[in-house]
Amino acid sequence: QFMEQARPDAEWKHEEASTRMFDYLIDENKINLNEFDLTAQDRTFIKELIKHPKSAGQGAWSYEGREEEKGFLYQIVCNEQNGMDVDKWDYFARDSYHLGLPKKFDHMQLIQHARVVKVDGKWQICYRKKASRTKNKKKKEWRNVYDMFYTRAFLHNQAYQHKAIKAVEMIITIGTYPWPFLCAFTTVGRRYRKDAAVYDMASYTNMTDQVFQEILYSQNPNLQKAKDILQKIITRKLYRFVDETQPEDWRLLEEFKSDPSTLEKKIAEEDISRKITAEDIRVKFVKVDYGKGDQNPVKNVRFWNKDNPTEAESLEENELTQMLPVKFADRFVRVYCKKQDKES
Repeated sequence: QFMEQARPDAEWKHEEASTRMFDYLIDENKINLNEFDLTAQDRTFIKELIKHPKSAGQGAWSYEGREEEKGFLYQIVCNEQNGMDVDKWDYFARDSYHLGLPKKFDHMQLIQHARVVKVDGKWQICYRKKASRTKNKKKKEWRNVYDMFYTRAFLHNQAYQHKAIKAVEMIITIGTYPWPFLCAFTTVGRRYRKDAAVYDMASYTNMTDQVFQEILYSQNPNLQKAKDILQKIITRKLYRFVDETQPEDWRLLEEFKSDPSTLEKKIAEEDISRKITAEDIRVKFVKVDYGKGDQNPVKNVRFWNKDNPTEAESLEENELTQMLPVKFADRFVRVYCKKQDKES
């Protein structure tokens, strides 16, 4: 989100940065892939696992790391077909643990019941429909698949999209952050602005959370405004959460998403006391879903049965409706007030 605001023209993506970092680490540490029985093609394959080619899925096979017959391997790290990948499993486990939040989803169990099956002429990672017997009843393994998507929505609701987290995001704005005065050094002594350092991997490796202390304890007067912002975060003097609502028809608010200031003006006009102006109001649009918008994500996953392990299919509609939510996406409009006084 920061790069979208700091460098909207750059179209920077973290997947692209990850592949460049991988190349940098291999070259900088003088790692000889041949010593590990790896080739240049394997190196390309690893990068393609992280970032798929732009033309992937648009006709002819566009991957260079592996042939089409091994295409299912590209579903392991970044699964664009149904979202079942180890990238998510990793941060689900990490964040649930560090936040002290329960995690129903068991990724190890999913791995045990994963199988490569040919679906519509292409090999695909599928999961067993029913797992081992428990108390004379076969557990429905697809429920574990559903729990994965539920965990995603749960973490977004409880952490990533939490109202306090969003309040912190809003007070750290591009207009007040002193990027011209914060430089990262490369190994050859070159200096980069922080918003440009992401393109130089030697510099990028130096960009850590240390920037927080760098600002907080700096004597540079140019950083004073940024220091004040960080002090507000530390002392919890955030924008005050006023209320949130779930519009019945989200389409009515589409025009405001690109320019929230219009809605902020309308809200300020409703203040009879005239103590609140549009500058005091901040509107945040939030969407929490299971990974596929309004759709049930389990529909995109294929399952195999023990009786016929060489074939896989989607769940029947009557199976999908068992104890699942009525809708798979929630949209909120949150209103915050910048003023801290009680009268406001």
